[in-house]
Amino acid sequence: MSESIWIQTYERLPFYQPPVDSTLFSRVTFAFTTTFAAYLVARCLRPPRPPRQVVRPKKNLQSSIDTNRAQDDTSAPSDSIASALAVLPIYRCTLLAVAMWQSVLIIYPGTQNPLVFKHEVEYPVNRWLITWNPLSAVLLNVIIISAWIRLRAFSELGQDFTFNLQKPERLYTGGLYAYVQHPSYTTGFIAVISSAAWFWRFDGVWATALPTVILQWQSYIYYSCFAMTVTACLLVIRQRTREEEDMLKRTFGKQWTDWAAKTARFLPGII
Repeated sequence: MSESIWIQTYERLPFYQPPVDSTLFSRVTFAFTTTFAAYLVARCLRPPRPPRQVVRPKKNLQSSIDTNRAQDDTSAPSDSIASALAVLPIYRCTLLAVAMWQSVLIIYPGTQNPLVFKHEVEYPVNRWLITWNPLSAVLLNVIIISAWIRLRAFSELGQDFTFNLQKPERLYTGGLYAYVQHPSYTTGFIAVISSAAWFWRFDGVWATALPTVILQWQSYIYYSCFAMTVTACLLVIRQRTREEEDMLKRTFGKQWTDWAAKTARFLPGII
């Protein structure tokens, strides 16, 4: 079978998308959806509110010092990953910048602009990432839905949801938390990993900016970084979950134990 026949056969497959042949309306809606997905992920990685300031009544100087020491020693929860949160503002800004640049590629996909398609001949931009197709539709929907659920968890916990580990004023067991103990961690992980699979690919928007010396190793570098991202997220979630559950158990006792016994930790009915 000749090469031309192979190409014609491949183009008839249902998953094949020809290079950027969509209408302007399709490109604009796709660019909007891409930017909206990145915005939701950025919102997920932004603390919904600052840590609560605990105001303690002052008596005399010595008793106040003793009371504060006792409270700090016995009630302050351990938060070993608080320092890791410092990278989130940088990640959010970079993610939004990448999404906006990708929107430029979606709306203006022409190859005549050397600033946009710098390595178009040798390292072309993956057309699956700049046009509507089954892969982009599924992945963007996963990002949007998981991010929306995490933001819903923010709303349900209200003042008790902070990125820094703090004792909540109540044990909330309604809404999403009636089915799973850590819905924000599960959906946050899905949103971050899905957005990494979409926005951080080296054959996507990064192909227009990275030097050739990196692009020639793009598969190895990307999949190594992706694996490290997944591993880091899992380790952070594991450590934070342990510390949070220990704090809740000490704070609410049997109430938390009974709720945890009948509620899955991360996925309803599974784990």
